[in-house]
Amino acid sequence: RKIIAIGAFNDEPISKSIESLKCGPPCFSCKQPVTCFFDLMDSLKAAGDGSYHYRKEVNMLDNILVNFNFQSGKGLQIRDAHIFKTEWNTGVNYKADQPGPLHTYAGSRYIGGYSDHYPVYADVFLIKK
Repeated sequence: RKIIAIGAFNDEPISKSIESLKCGPPCFSCKQPVTCFFDLMDSLKAAGDGSYHYRKEVNMLDNILVNFNFQSGKGLQIRDAHIFKTEWNTGVNYKADQPGPLHTYAGSRYIGGYSDHYPVYADVFLIKK
């Protein structure tokens, strides 16, 4: 089975709730249990990137967890994750903030943005070996 969990977990990749699902770095030559996951957002977080910005703090609150069956063999494979940042979904929400995801509201003020989190996505490939 191939299992994926993607969304706003509102926890960092190093949080206890996310860590409890992980087994370690991917191993392409060995068989891992189907319930063993790794977070595709780990490398982006380690590089200082994040899907959520609050003032000057950057957080990775959106995660893409996949089991090891997505990494090898036939069928669907997932290896890389991304944060969708563009000019139109980035802005300054409050005066003291750094640019980040452009919110729909800043307090009670409508500013026309989309979300307080950037969308995250992964590259999916079909391997027909």
